Amino acid sequence: MNRTLQKKLGQILSLAAIVSLLAGNGPAIAAKGEPARQNFQVGQPLQAPGITLPQGTVIVEVQRADVTGDRVPDDVLLVGKPLSDNPSYYRPLSVVVRDGKSGQFSALPDTRTGQYLAGYEPSMFIGDFSGDKVGDVMVTVATGGSGGTSNHLIATWTSGKPSVIFGEQENQGLKITGKYLDGFKAELYSPVLDKSFLVDVSGLKEQYIQAKVYDASGKYIYRDPNRGNQRNAADIFSDPFSVLTPTDVNQDGVYELRGMQSVWGPFHVLTFTQVASTWAYRGGKWQVTDAQYTLTYPITAGK
Repeated sequence: MNRTLQKKLGQILSLAAIVSLLAGNGPAIAAKGEPARQNFQVGQPLQAPGITLPQGTVIVEVQRADVTGDRVPDDVLLVGKPLSDNPSYYRPLSVVVRDGKSGQFSALPDTRTGQYLAGYEPSMFIGDFSGDKVGDVMVTVATGGSGGTSNHLIATWTSGKPSVIFGEQENQGLKITGKYLDGFKAELYSPVLDKSFLVDVSGLKEQYIQAKVYDASGKYIYRDPNRGNQRNAADIFSDPFSVLTPTDVNQDGVYELRGMQSVWGPFHVLTFTQVASTWAYRGGKWQVTDAQYTLTYPITAGK
């Protein structure tokens, strides 16, 4: 091959390489001083330098956003270990961030995930909850329990390392407890709101009578057989959030949380109200900005 032909062939190959890169088919090119991009794929096993993950951990979801506050996009990975006998269930789950500027990996602390961040259909949302104009990472996972609840976690990376600002305790929401009163009524109390309120539960009158919670005259008669047929101090409880949705209520770029909880007692099947609440992260803590409840009334044909 003569030199003229070699030169032309080299020009053709160089042009083809440039076209391939412009089309996105070549390797990712990092900006000067930044680490090369990595091609993370859902379902791919993950081994990250500097952090320890359980063997069998795979990538569940991938997003790219600045969560460290340096204006350089980071790789944000939702990862988990599927159970061998139930691959739809992940335990544990975690979030791994690859810093877009340094290339270093960091992950949620095991003490804040453990058994809590586990379940079905895990998903991830990135948005500013803290008001610092930097994305925070929210993970939602269905527990698979009969109550239809989900576990939620929100973490921020702006301090240079992960910090959980919403976890297991916050997921308990309004923490409602209460007791039944004669006349098909329930007295509920939320320590978060520091308020009590009275609820008419007569919509489930027939179910309460059938379950021997009330008699036909409306007298509360249930006694707990596990406590020597004594009455419990509290007969009514609230579930953790079944739904918790990021919502920018004020349209200011900062997200609030809109949640829904079931209230029941003394058996879970006797769920008589749903409580909705809105939460905002202010001054380093979550505050309730509003709350409402709706009553459950079964609809029977012909009535």
